[in-house]
Amino acid sequence: MVHALKNIVIRLWIATATGGLATLGLLAVLGSPLETAFNLIVAFILIALAFWGCGWIFNRITAQRLQDCYREATSRERTARIGEAAEAFRKAVILFDSFMVSPLYRRRAGRDLAGRIARFHIARSVRHPEAEGFIASYLWTHPDDGEVAEYWLQHTRLGDGADPDHLALADHIATVQVQNPTILSLIAQIYLARNRTDYTALQIYKRLLQESNHIQAQAVLRLAGLFFREGRTDELALEVYLKACRRAPDRTEYLQGLAACLDQIRATERNESLITESRQALGDIDEDTIRQWQEAFRLKATPSAPKEPAISERALVFISGLARLGVRGIVHSTGTTASFLAQWGRIIGKSWKESARTRYIAKWAAVSVFAAVVFISGIRTVIYISETKESPESAPPPTITPQVAASGRYTIQAASFRNQAQAVSYSERLKNQGFPAYWGESRSTGKEVWYYVRISRFEGKQEAKEFGEDLKNKGIIDDFYVANYKAP
Repeated sequence: MVHALKNIVIRLWIATATGGLATLGLLAVLGSPLETAFNLIVAFILIALAFWGCGWIFNRITAQRLQDCYREATSRERTARIGEAAEAFRKAVILFDSFMVSPLYRRRAGRDLAGRIARFHIARSVRHPEAEGFIASYLWTHPDDGEVAEYWLQHTRLGDGADPDHLALADHIATVQVQNPTILSLIAQIYLARNRTDYTALQIYKRLLQESNHIQAQAVLRLAGLFFREGRTDELALEVYLKACRRAPDRTEYLQGLAACLDQIRATERNESLITESRQALGDIDEDTIRQWQEAFRLKATPSAPKEPAISERALVFISGLARLGVRGIVHSTGTTASFLAQWGRIIGKSWKESARTRYIAKWAAVSVFAAVVFISGIRTVIYISETKESPESAPPPTITPQVAASGRYTIQAASFRNQAQAVSYSERLKNQGFPAYWGESRSTGKEVWYYVRISRFEGKQEAKEFGEDLKNKGIIDDFYVANYKAP
């Protein structure tokens, strides 16, 4: 922001000086008896041309100097002079952050510079934490860079105890790199190592299964085992059990999964071939064994009702916990706030006295705030003058939010996300289609927070399942499972 403001201010000064002089010279040539409006238009055009030309010249100079830095860095890197190559990139960054770069050119050239620096870092056998942070920051902005994303996924620890920000970045890359089977395979391995079966992970598994040439046999078996332990009997599970049976026909648990899927899944044109192949795979199994398998899966998938504590117990626990939390929070907040303010007060005071860079940043920050206030005030004034009051007749009708059913033990979960904004957006989209959707949060055993999206309430589990199957067949949701209702 500071660099863009400096570029605009300097170009305005140059354009005003050169355009004003050019206007005076042109009007002297044309003669004095001219209209005031004509003089203003001429001055405005010449100043605008000078402003644009100044930016074009600045950008050409910057582009040439950046190319010189790139050539120098490449030459030093080829001759194993890594320190000198890093210094060349540092010069390119300093140049890029100078007043010479216009906001539009910064947007175009920034990706190229960041991509070159990211590739310089990933080529190193040993990377500093600053380099790791730069690569992660680059991927947050440019997750479509498949080369850097693939390298980062291969060399970053994303198993148990991984940084939550890194796990969120992997999810972000997965949503963008949906056509890259190599990246999908790497992310699927990460999800399987963490036993993930949330909505994002299921979509990755589904896309990877469509790319049969890139999915590994071991990954299919691990996914089938994960689905079997959870008692999944949906269409995706049916496809996974079939692929697992082809790779390990001696494992009976996959046949049990097929039997349970045939009992739970309704036949459609889309899954007709899968159901036919499943029946062929179970052709040698007697009916009694198949019924026993199906009954075992039904018991596994049935949620057990939690035991409700007595009202007096709940009230006592709530009051005591609230009292402890209040006292602890007041003491901790008071001490932390006082310590924080005192520490930062000392740091800011010392930095202001000793650092010229701090005073420089403060000066430009003040200029930026003043310019922003002036700009916003002008915009609000123009809006206030130009806007007209909307008549009651033309006002849009109020939005009616669908209501969740008043009672019912079961609901269907259509998706879950690590990001709250995604869950809110998905639930709002379902509401706009007329469905009583809502979102909430849950915590796994690893203290990870997930945000789920659920639809409506139902008295019976079969009723909820039929509702979910209907939405899935219509293409409104991709997948679902029946869950116990929990108030949002």
